[in-house]
Amino acid sequence: MNLCSIVVIFVSQIVVSLCFKDIPPRKDGALTARYIVHNSDYTSISTVSSIPSIAGYPFVSITSISDGPVQNGTGVTYMYLPEIDFTGMDVEKDNRVSLMMSLIEGNYCTDNKYDPEDPRCSHVMMSGRFVKVKNGTEEHKFAQDTLFQRHPIMSSWPADHGFFIAKVDFEFIAVQDMFGGPLIVKPADYFAVTPKQLYKYKNKLLRSNIHYSVNRI
Repeated sequence: MNLCSIVVIFVSQIVVSLCFKDIPPRKDGALTARYIVHNSDYTSISTVSSIPSIAGYPFVSITSISDGPVQNGTGVTYMYLPEIDFTGMDVEKDNRVSLMMSLIEGNYCTDNKYDPEDPRCSHVMMSGRFVKVKNGTEEHKFAQDTLFQRHPIMSSWPADHGFFIAKVDFEFIAVQDMFGGPLIVKPADYFAVTPKQLYKYKNKLLRSNIHYSVNRI
């Protein structure tokens, strides 16, 4: 029996195992995409610019995200944006957007000496329609709770900036995790991945100096 089979900690019906794998298997595009999204605190977001001098040009910004509570991600990229932001203004005229998240955000790529452009420093590219989440709905409450949990400072941002909660309805997903070109992932396959499938992999969101996976019993 090795250490991985005996070192477990029981905490109020949760088994915390010190045995884990770094990242999902390469070429499993759906699992990799969900893993990257759940472990990302922010994303680049590209819009069709509404700025008069560059109207119609691609324009990129950055926004904080959360796809759900730690170890219980939904795959939906919720965000909290002000109406006065370039992104907020752009999507009022054209709600087509693209997102990009990468494992460069954590330690995996630097620990393995992968340049951010190295395909092995996995990243996911996602395009779809930017949609505001309706106030007063269960989804709005869920999204706000998970965003404020992941980014506590958000709760203190000024109300007069017109902040709203939004998400992206994905139409196209691609994952680059190895040499040879990206993998195309069907949105249905992406959302078919369950949080439990991610438990065995490192999760940088867990508040510990040791990465561990959580399995409910």
